[in-house]
Amino acid sequence: GGCASLLAVMLRPSFPSIRCFAYEPPGGLIDEDLATKCEDFIVSTVKQDDIVPRLSHQNFDALRDNFFDILARIKVPKIQAFHDTRTPCTGASVKQRNSKILRHQTDIPTDTTFYQQLQKFRSERAEADYEKLYLPGKIVHLLDPGDSRPHIPYYASKHEFDHVAISKTMISDHRCFKLVGFLQNAQLCGGKENSMASFVSNNSIAIQEEEEEEEDDAESSRFFMLCSNPYGRFPILLTLGASIAVLCSILSVTTCKFFTRSISVYQSDVGDHPSFNITSVGLFSTGLLDCDDLDQNCTEFDKYTDSPYCIPYSESQLSQNDWLSKAQIFVACQMIFAFVSLLLLCISTCYRIGRSAWIVICFMLLLSTLFQGLVFVVHRDNCGDSVFPIEDPSYSIVTSCDIGRGASSAMAACCFYFITALGSIYFACKK
Repeated sequence: GGCASLLAVMLRPSFPSIRCFAYEPPGGLIDEDLATKCEDFIVSTVKQDDIVPRLSHQNFDALRDNFFDILARIKVPKIQAFHDTRTPCTGASVKQRNSKILRHQTDIPTDTTFYQQLQKFRSERAEADYEKLYLPGKIVHLLDPGDSRPHIPYYASKHEFDHVAISKTMISDHRCFKLVGFLQNAQLCGGKENSMASFVSNNSIAIQEEEEEEEDDAESSRFFMLCSNPYGRFPILLTLGASIAVLCSILSVTTCKFFTRSISVYQSDVGDHPSFNITSVGLFSTGLLDCDDLDQNCTEFDKYTDSPYCIPYSESQLSQNDWLSKAQIFVACQMIFAFVSLLLLCISTCYRIGRSAWIVICFMLLLSTLFQGLVFVVHRDNCGDSVFPIEDPSYSIVTSCDIGRGASSAMAACCFYFITALGSIYFACKK
């Protein structure tokens, strides 16, 4: 927009019929006299709170002065003001919050070092002589009514952009990929089909919304701010619970001691004195056995003991054990649901998500609980009590499973998933 405007000014003497449509040009471009003369052949468009058409020396001077005024008016410790203002505040409570942390403009103490330095700085800056620069030509300002209705354009004065509008859309309003659609759908005045009445007078517009104030406040507070806690501190507890559950799930998956399998070899002529051995069984690996009696090369079964080392299952072991493969599939599904729900819970501490998102969180947590339980049950059945006959009829092998580190972590994860899901139901059912 800025390059097109300057090019049109330069080519105007050679091409008197030239016309220029400048989309979102920068504000500090030409002086006031030239901006007025350009109104015959330049039309500039500005969308809502776009910061680029407001980029000028005088605007940033005013923004700096307003910032210093706010600093001088703060009557509480700065760290307290920071923690208070980082939380989204609805329109109805802004005035009440400001009264708690800001003193009135006339009550600013003038005997402080900061105020005296500020006055000295302002007097020095006032002596600087610079020319004010403005937007070129006629200015069409596109106002966003805040819903699906088309933008409302009107001819604005160049002096209406003598300040920087601080809003959550001041950067995104400069995106031009939708500007053509906005200009095509824009209506100069709202008709009966619109729920907004527009009154154009003296290059200004007054907008009267028919929506309820509570809906406006709820919508105005929906913007992303890190750890702003728009729902209070309860979602933080839910996020903590989900994080503990995910951590327990990861511990249950990475260990090879999900269950401890006891193996007993019975010999009929010996009686009730079997050979005994314990091994570790995990979801993706199994424990190795150590030989306690190296001199005899462990020729006896009960000379082998469990070791802290793990080895992944081989492809032949997985192909022969369908239950283990199913448990691994359940683990993959459970981890996907768990991480999605944890991500949404983290977002809820920074952004006011909708009711449907809370329903998704609750549903994902319940699915995580279900699949975590299925992992435990399926793997327990795979490792469960059984008797294996061998070729020699005088021998038999009996196995039994006990809960290991991994199974304990899986049960803890299941409990945390379910508790977090119950807490999410409160927001899912809240209108």
